Amino acid sequence: METLERLFFEQPAAVYLAIAAIEVVLFAIWLARQNLRRSLMLLIGPGLITIVALTAHFVKTDREQIEAILQEIGTGIKQSDLSAAVKYLDDACTVPVRPGRKLSKDAIIRIGRRVLKRRQVARLISTFKRTEIHDDSATTRINVRVVLTSGEYVNTRWRFEWIRRQIGWRIIRVELLYPPELTRWNF
Repeated sequence: METLERLFFEQPAAVYLAIAAIEVVLFAIWLARQNLRRSLMLLIGPGLITIVALTAHFVKTDREQIEAILQEIGTGIKQSDLSAAVKYLDDACTVPVRPGRKLSKDAIIRIGRRVLKRRQVARLISTFKRTEIHDDSATTRINVRVVLTSGEYVNTRWRFEWIRRQIGWRIIRVELLYPPELTRWNF
């Protein structure tokens, strides 16, 4: 089911190509026989492409919803604004910082605001993103190059764990996987 969802709603290019190939065959049949009934068959391809395109545009899959949330959070971070992060962090969200120590949502926001006051982010460049959906939970792994306004940058690797709530997808756990020295914060 996930393969069909991805094929039709997230990456429909293969479907477009298949329909175009069928359209070429129908056109060849029409050229050979050139009658009105067969010429109407040529409308099947554009009709199917329109249906697939509209469906892919209007149906937002779980993966697309999560990626849109990450985009919104990233846009906020570039503007030193954590309101999107506050909105999408679940109340039970934690960040492990060292064995036996986790930060709560309030601590995450407080520290995030303090960090963004000290260092302003110019750009966030996502170099890899994979989201796996498991019923009402999901995991996203993402590599991000954080470029500061000072010109400094750091390559980071993150794992976000998600839970589906009635109000939509929420982040239940955030883990910085790389670089390890950033996980040894001393708060």
